[in-house]
Amino acid sequence: MERKKQLNETQRFAICKKFDFGINPSIIARELDINFNTVMSVIRKYKETGSHEANKKRKPKKKIIDEETSNFIKEKIDENVSITLEKYSFVL
Repeated sequence: MERKKQLNETQRFAICKKFDFGINPSIIARELDINFNTVMSVIRKYKETGSHEANKKRKPKKKIIDEETSNFIKEKIDENVSITLEKYSFVL
């Protein structure tokens, strides 16, 4: 099943304006040819935040260990695959 493109700001704005004018979400979905659940999701977020803007992209998570430590752990695992991480904690 093919996934559709994300809504652009104009579409989100149109959904919110039509909702503000009291148009039923099912009619909004039909008029804009957008899935009803998508329309409801935009309206729910609009009610919660007061904004029609999409969620901003999340920042990537920080790495817990550096690459040197990661490589060390990988080497030790390759040397002895039966050793547990608990035993490695004494090495680190």
